[in-house]
Amino acid sequence: RSVAAGNACNQSEAARLASKAANTGEVDPDALRNMRQAHEPFLALLKERVRVMELLRGRWSARNPNQAIEFAANTSEPAVLVDLLSILNRMEIKSWKLDTATAVLPLLNNLMASKYSSHVETACDTLKIVLKHFGQLISSTARGLPSIGVDLCQESRVNKCQDCMYHLDQLRDSLSSDSVIEKAGPIGREARIMFELLNS
Repeated sequence: RSVAAGNACNQSEAARLASKAANTGEVDPDALRNMRQAHEPFLALLKERVRVMELLRGRWSARNPNQAIEFAANTSEPAVLVDLLSILNRMEIKSWKLDTATAVLPLLNNLMASKYSSHVETACDTLKIVLKHFGQLISSTARGLPSIGVDLCQESRVNKCQDCMYHLDQLRDSLSSDSVIEKAGPIGREARIMFELLNS
């Protein structure tokens, strides 16, 4: 968003200078220099964004996106994570696994608190996918009775589901905020309803 705002500002300044040049045949060199200086930080930001996305692409695998998710989570640019989640949200559900849900859920609460509606909407969209396809499994496994004997696979699944349940509880609390719902719009309201159905 800041990049877009900066570009809009630069375009406006460029239009003003072009208009002045057309009318007077003169261009203010100081104004041109200021415009170039204002443009440089945004250009640097875009270059860094491209560099990070190239690194992310090298870690991407549709069969196991967890490495890419972890990389995106560790970048200093939330927009990279939002871009990755947008891709995940459009993938076929067969590409999702419980491990995928375990990886993305801890990342959604920070996006829910974002000032950008697009970040909140993307987080809610991801949350809806988890609730729809893994909600019952997570809830029943996390709250179920422990099995008798040693079953390492079952124990691992229970631990993952309990971890997911912890983050789902946090996200449910976030969705109780009117400001979050206002930014999330219909997607957020749908996620809130899905929580109610899960708990019924």
